[in-house]
Amino acid sequence: MRAARARRRARHHRRAPRQRRRVEHVQRVVVLGSIAACDSVQAAPSGVALSTVFKNVPDVDAAWKGFTHALSGLFCASLNFMDDAKTVAWSPLTGVRPWNDTRQARSRYSSLPREAVCTENLTPWTKLLPCQTKAGLASLYNSYKVYDANYHSLATSIVSACRDVDCAKTDLKFTQSLTVVLDPVRFHNSKDWSFSSLFHHKLSRSCPIANTSVIRLILPANELNPRYELLVEPDESIVDYENGTALFQYDFSQRNDLDIGIHWNDASVDYVTCANPSPISIRRSATGFGQERGGFHVKIVNHNPSSPIEITYYEYIQWFLKVYLHTYKVETHPHHSGILKALSVQPAIDRKRPTVLQARLLLPPNNSITELSFDFDMAFIKYTEHPPDAIRGFDVAPAIAIIHGTKFSNSTNSNDIRVYTEPILVSLPTPDFSMPYNVITMTCTLLALFFGSTFNMLTRNYVPIQVSSEALPSASASAS
Repeated sequence: MRAARARRRARHHRRAPRQRRRVEHVQRVVVLGSIAACDSVQAAPSGVALSTVFKNVPDVDAAWKGFTHALSGLFCASLNFMDDAKTVAWSPLTGVRPWNDTRQARSRYSSLPREAVCTENLTPWTKLLPCQTKAGLASLYNSYKVYDANYHSLATSIVSACRDVDCAKTDLKFTQSLTVVLDPVRFHNSKDWSFSSLFHHKLSRSCPIANTSVIRLILPANELNPRYELLVEPDESIVDYENGTALFQYDFSQRNDLDIGIHWNDASVDYVTCANPSPISIRRSATGFGQERGGFHVKIVNHNPSSPIEITYYEYIQWFLKVYLHTYKVETHPHHSGILKALSVQPAIDRKRPTVLQARLLLPPNNSITELSFDFDMAFIKYTEHPPDAIRGFDVAPAIAIIHGTKFSNSTNSNDIRVYTEPILVSLPTPDFSMPYNVITMTCTLLALFFGSTFNMLTRNYVPIQVSSEALPSASASAS
């Protein structure tokens, strides 16, 4: 009886969505805007990205299709457009996880850089929270302020964690994160801020079922030259003199009606910069001209002054860009040899899979510049495959640079550091969509005129009219 009751409880999904039963790792991120790479911000590409590792399912592609459709309805997003032509399988060469070949075959990744973000994505996300927006940090939720931010990132992660070494039993780790970057100067023309001024709300109470509820502020060190004042005294303060930062911590579970804020004594004080910025910077741009031929140029800079950095540059390109592999070049400034350690290529299949390029690089130190470039042709696609605003172009997903053997101070996994490039807009050869309308209009007009005149001439019966003399007007009547 107890076993049957336990099985019935296991089939309920009060703490996590039902779709998680078929997967062992899921990560979904929705991003709007841009921000400098810091160790406290989870890296994510523009638009929406979905990474999944399935369990032992008979057909991974069919499971991926059903899973994306289910999540599309759950989060009110366009994840159902992640078809085979936009989906890739993670390769062991990327080093994102030490997965074996069996697990890699059950992995899928896709992104939609053009996905729009609005309140209909945030509302179902908040419903998955234990207290929703009734208590805790989520009570600050104000859709007008969240989507007026300079940067907005919405992430959901489901991971199966092993309880023991043999992994005989697993636990489900369900994580939700919301990252928002607000500029008080843009809102109020002042650097002073508080929860009530930014969100028009203040924290009333913590979530009753939360084990911990902590708020942390990271600010410049304020010991020698006080430049700001905290509106609420923190419960704990930690000063990092090496990085010049101070950490103030508030235990929200012991407080009510909390309205944290800062008053700056000097309005010219610069904003807090990243204490541990990204060790590399990467930028990708489009080359070429016209709508027939083009290319990509990638510039990677290693900011480490003394040590080389090993990375994997991962890029998947839609099938309608025909990549010329013989044009793939890797150059460094100043010149170094042995930069390219490994190269893996998966050619595209029209309308079935994208081109995948993976390059393992060893970046020289001391602000060295590594450049990658290749050319491609833009395919002529069917007019039905163009989006409604075809003149705008097609979005190419951001490339990923995975850094190996280096980690931020707050990172626990040295293989998890990823840096994304910007998405690129590519203009394909576009047909004249107004031509069918013009042809139909002209043809119908000419046909109507020709057919109407011809039909009128063929069907009309001309009959002479006999007019009697009595009906004619008399001469006297005419004279009068």
